[in-house]
Parts: sequence; structure tokens; C-alpha cells
Amino acid sequence: MGAAALAAVAVAAAVAYKRHARHVRTRTDDGGVLDVAQLSAARLRGLTGDEFHDICKAYYHGRQFRLRAARARANARDAVLYFGTLPYPVAVVRIIEPVAEPIDAPAIRDLADVMSLYGVAKGIVHASCGYTDAAMAFARLNRIRLVSGDEFVRNISGMPEGARVAMSSLLTPPAYADAGVH
Repeated sequence: MGAAALAAVAVAAAVAYKRHARHVRTRTDDGGVLDVAQLSAARLRGLTGDEFHDICKAYYHGRQFRLRAARARANARDAVLYFGTLPYPVAVVRIIEPVAEPIDAPAIRDLADVMSLYGVAKGIVHASCGYTDAAMAFARLNRIRLVSGDEFVRNISGMPEGARVAMSSLLTPPAYADAGVH
């Protein structure tokens, strides 16, 4: 698939996301539109939990995934991940509020139970910081991918430009940018 086709898919995903999701109020330093290409791990750590959660959701939507809130026995920030039009889930995603300290194993331990409940073999945890050795060991044993803030920024930077633009448009709707709401 060429870059133009990927950009078109990303824009279509952005339109679908905007139609069904609440608008995100992501702060920018100058009150303008958030450019996800300018994100850094330090900037991610400075976001509120809702802002970080919404950036993660926009990232997945820009990559043709659908997210649905996980229900039973799930953490408030857990979501079930579906790819494209597939009717079955492919992973469970946990998004941890931005903190300065590395994430330890207890913060991800029950994710394996949620994965089992939804019948998926893969879990993904997003945190703006790093992880302790205990968390990494637990994740390796349980097919859980730990995504740090640095890795997440690299993933976003590696997206085609059209997909990053679409992702940025999800995060700062014109109505909020014009009204100065952040």
C-alpha cells in the first residue's frame, strides 16, 4: 500500500473516529493545534491522564484499529482492540496515567486476567515513563508488550505524515482551537 493510500485510510479513520468519539481537549503550549510530530516523552509525562489516553486512542484509530472499553474485571483505562472490520479482538490495551516513576508489575498483573476473559493472547501497556525489571519479566511471561513514552514517540514519528496529520486533527478539533479551550 502506497503512502497516498495509507494517508487516505488514516483520514477515513479520523472521520469515523470524530463521528463516534468525544472531542479531545489536548493542551498546546501556544494555544494552537497539537502537532503529534512534536511530541516527546517528557511532554507525554506532562499530560493529564485523559490527554494521554486520548493520544493513545487516536494513535490506534489512525492505524485502522477500533477500541472498545473493556468491561468485566478491567482497569478503568483498559480497552479491547479490534483490527479493521474483524469481529474478534486482537489485544487488550491498558493505558496508565502519566507518572514520573517506572511502572512496576502490580500495575499490569491483572491485565493477564482481562486478556483471558476476552480470549486474546496479546496485551499492550502504554505508559509515559519506563518499566521496572519486575514488570518487564512479568510482561515477557504473559505476552504483554510494554510501550514506554520514548517508544510511543518513535512509533508516532514512524507513521506516514498523512496519518500523523489525521491523528493531530483528532486531538485538536477546530472548535476547541478556535475557542481557546485546552
